[in-house]
Amino acid sequence: MIVTLTANPAVDRAIRIDRPIRRGDVHRAVAVGDQAGGKGVNVARALAHAGVATVAILPADDDDLLVRSLREVGAFPVNVPVGHGTRLNIKVVEPDGSTTTFNDPGTPEPESVRSALAAALLARSRGALWVAMSGSLPPGTPDDWYATLTAALHAEGRRVAVDTSGAPLAATLAAGELPDLLKPNAEELASLTGADPDAVEESP
Repeated sequence: MIVTLTANPAVDRAIRIDRPIRRGDVHRAVAVGDQAGGKGVNVARALAHAGVATVAILPADDDDLLVRSLREVGAFPVNVPVGHGTRLNIKVVEPDGSTTTFNDPGTPEPESVRSALAAALLARSRGALWVAMSGSLPPGTPDDWYATLTAALHAEGRRVAVDTSGAPLAATLAAGELPDLLKPNAEELASLTGADPDAVEESP
């Protein structure tokens, strides 16, 4: 079993339009679709499709699209109710496939929600092969939250993977207790080392 934590899940809304984007103009949508998103949710869905037992921990209400979609694919969601909708990321897709994305930063969550998520993570990960913590953090969450959770999980003998970026990634690396696995992409690795992202991408 693999346990995932998605601290800042999202609904990804794809809007297809019938012509290239023109700034300041009105565009008609030819198709609109919503899909559960957030890195940890995507990992849980992929694992479930591959037949791997997975528990997906996330802040979301019981009737949220994300919770329903995880159940539908065979993942086991453990959701902490938050009393508000999930953040909405919008992708505008032009006829040639060019995509423009607008990401919602999310809603700040109180300490009570973070504590409930941490408790669920520790309890549900007993016997798990890995715990994967993925994605951005909600506004107002301490940058070192993943680092704090990593230390708590290690104290319980868990193996931990972290996939994040920006300040949370830097704080995770600066902590004394490093995850067992980090998954930076080229741009994230370049931001940490000062290297050129294209050069990192092209390196063997």
